[in-house]
Amino acid sequence: MCSVCNVAALCCGIDSSKAMYKLFCFLVLLLINFLWVSCVVFDDVEDNITLRNATNTDSNEKDEQGIRALLQMLLNPYTPTKVLSSRLQWARPTSFHFDPETKLLWNAKGEKAAHLGGATAVGAKDQFVWYNKDHRKAVIDLIDNFENATNPWEVYSMAYAIRNHINPRVFITVLLFLLETREDFEHVKAPSIAQVLPHLFFPDEGVLKSEGKDDQEQWKERSLKRTRRQVFQQFPNFEPLFSPGPFSQPFGAGTAIMPQQQVSPFSPIRQNFQNTQVSPFSPIRQNFQNTQVSPFSPIRQNFQNTQFRPFSPLRPIFQNTQISPQGLPFGQQFLRPRHPPVFVQWQHNIRRTDIPSEQNLAYWREDILFNGHHWHWHLVHQLGRPSVTRHRKGEQFYYMHRNILVRYNWERLSLGMDFVEAYGDLRTPIREGYNPRFTGGTGEPWGARPPNTRPQDVDRELTITIRRTEVWRRRLLHAIRTGVIISRNRNEIAIRDVDIPPGGRRGIDILGDALESDWLTSENYKYYGDYHNFGHYIISAAHDPKGTLNEPLGVMAEPVTSVRDPVFYRWHKHVDDLFDMYKVSQNPYESSELSFPGVQLVNAMLLDYTSEPNNLHTFFNTTTYNSRFGLDFRIQESDPNYRPVVIRILHLDHRPFNYQLQINSQLRTWKKVVVRIFLAPKMSGHGERMTYSEQRRHWGEMDVFDVDIVPGLNLVTRASQESSILGHEGFPTRGRPGNERFDYQGCGWPPHLLLPRGSPSGLNFQVFIMLTDADRDIISSSRRPRSSFCVPPRERFQDRRPMGFPLDREMESGSALSTQEVFRNYANVRIVDVTVTHLE
Repeated sequence: MCSVCNVAALCCGIDSSKAMYKLFCFLVLLLINFLWVSCVVFDDVEDNITLRNATNTDSNEKDEQGIRALLQMLLNPYTPTKVLSSRLQWARPTSFHFDPETKLLWNAKGEKAAHLGGATAVGAKDQFVWYNKDHRKAVIDLIDNFENATNPWEVYSMAYAIRNHINPRVFITVLLFLLETREDFEHVKAPSIAQVLPHLFFPDEGVLKSEGKDDQEQWKERSLKRTRRQVFQQFPNFEPLFSPGPFSQPFGAGTAIMPQQQVSPFSPIRQNFQNTQVSPFSPIRQNFQNTQVSPFSPIRQNFQNTQFRPFSPLRPIFQNTQISPQGLPFGQQFLRPRHPPVFVQWQHNIRRTDIPSEQNLAYWREDILFNGHHWHWHLVHQLGRPSVTRHRKGEQFYYMHRNILVRYNWERLSLGMDFVEAYGDLRTPIREGYNPRFTGGTGEPWGARPPNTRPQDVDRELTITIRRTEVWRRRLLHAIRTGVIISRNRNEIAIRDVDIPPGGRRGIDILGDALESDWLTSENYKYYGDYHNFGHYIISAAHDPKGTLNEPLGVMAEPVTSVRDPVFYRWHKHVDDLFDMYKVSQNPYESSELSFPGVQLVNAMLLDYTSEPNNLHTFFNTTTYNSRFGLDFRIQESDPNYRPVVIRILHLDHRPFNYQLQINSQLRTWKKVVVRIFLAPKMSGHGERMTYSEQRRHWGEMDVFDVDIVPGLNLVTRASQESSILGHEGFPTRGRPGNERFDYQGCGWPPHLLLPRGSPSGLNFQVFIMLTDADRDIISSSRRPRSSFCVPPRERFQDRRPMGFPLDREMESGSALSTQEVFRNYANVRIVDVTVTHLE
């Protein structure tokens, strides 16, 4: 080889040493190209597993194989297990065998391992209804059986045996719950519900728009129906050897597949790598000094310290490629070019409700991350388990849903609409009609509710009368007025937020469990019933209460879809009214609870670095959702010109901003303080100044964090992206406890919806900032960062104060004075006027 290089160099008049150097660089880059392609091919499922720094034992390898198979089950929920197993080359476990007739699961020794009678109560083709107690019970019964598994491989073995005999939605819910709660799955990133069940998020029809020059008539702008997802699309030029997995960051900037980014077999390798850190003229050692290449370690681990990350500019280069069916095993295939992608514009302006003003809010109600947030909260909080307790779960239900209502009212105010009206009388017509225009879990369209539909007693999958819910409401109102809940044992339990006995719970927490209704957490489920959940169910069946028309239920039957219906907010305004009756009944906070002697908040402002202080800006942003798995718009299944599909989503966004606080401490030593930040409109929908009592229910939490201060003047800067209520950008991920990037915020608020929309001329809001003593407020035992809307499994909520403190209760003078006037004498409080301007 060297002699050939020397001859070639002499013929070309090039120094042989330089030729050898360039050839060596070329081969190294070719190797990097090959390894990176393999990494990209693997990352569909591999990105969902954070590899542990453990020894490579057979047990660990089997567990990881089981986890990969479980993730592939999630991402292909309607494909039979045998098909998945053969196509994806799973290791087939023989540990368990399921008998469909007896509903018994047997182990390899012939011993009964579990009885799945309750878990099979929902038919395989039945519509799964979250707010149906029997359906949730089927989920919990299956969770009980899986909890006996000792390791991930055993979970996979059980899932392999029973998956085809369980309703797909029940199975998916159980598997996602296990990923969130089992300690041996802590290193696994849980896919978002939009990745697992995309048909619940994207309509059946989409508008295809070709990009650049395209003379083919089939790709001109037109509407095409979306086909049901399959694990393998049978195209002549596309036959993957394993299942496509989730796109690691489907809802983030920089992940779009651009049409011009195609791999050309004739383009120089250097051109493909022009955006990377590798230069063909830099020393090789410098390029690889942070890399530890082991022939036995996973590819992703080899590159974990390099500049090549899944979201680097390099990745899009290979996203338009295909896997050759003739290649090396384990994903080490050579890739060839694929046709440029087709962009599907997801339209929010498709008419779904008969009221134009309500239709204008579709961008907010149908936001993908917002819908996922609401579903994720109910997944991890409502499925109460003795082994997975949720600290202050009832209070969390009240507080999270109040923040949803608050932010919905912010949007209504931004569009010149009145605050939402409560809908609590199920005997009156529902003013708003709603047609979701997409399919549910059975493949059939969700039920559509005509305008002015009057709910009736329901007698279909579940039998429930309106009179029964009215009895439950009267009992709940009596408990609120008397301050007493009747327990299962007919004992009286005082509900109050002060003077709580050791080991006791706040009244708002007890009331929340009774209202949100879970038979495992409610103090007396039979007496107080299932008011909130059955209200959802009755409304979802209003268009066909007896099932005589064989119409599916409406979107109010599911947490993953219910927030899209305008009546959701009216029903929850009624539920929030019940909570607020309790809050009003509590004594106002005393001055000693509100003050912070020796600490003064001297000044506060909000800066987005593009304008004057206290001026914030929102706008609509277009983000791409890579649908390389899960969504398929095509004319014919065998079309050789098939192209990958990228969804374009228009969503509200805002310029990042910082809080800047000046804190003066007169204390002798350093002190940890808690900073509480809330936002509310300054004026009512009619342009009138609101009193404290009127404004109190419109404060939404923006951030709560702790900071250390020293004697004297302290300058504290806090970025809006660090807010305690937010999930990380993109869909839910998981990480390692103790890690700075540990992420248990799948149910965190979507980052792009932190601010209200505002108006083109600027809408006036107020920011309430309060400093409190961390020694009094913070529970320091938690190993995870604070999350205001989520309490991780087996953890305690980190704030001892009531959620929403100090704006959750009335003040003695609140009925006449403004919030500014009520807190005028507290040096640890500042209220800042801000303007939110929407850029069009």
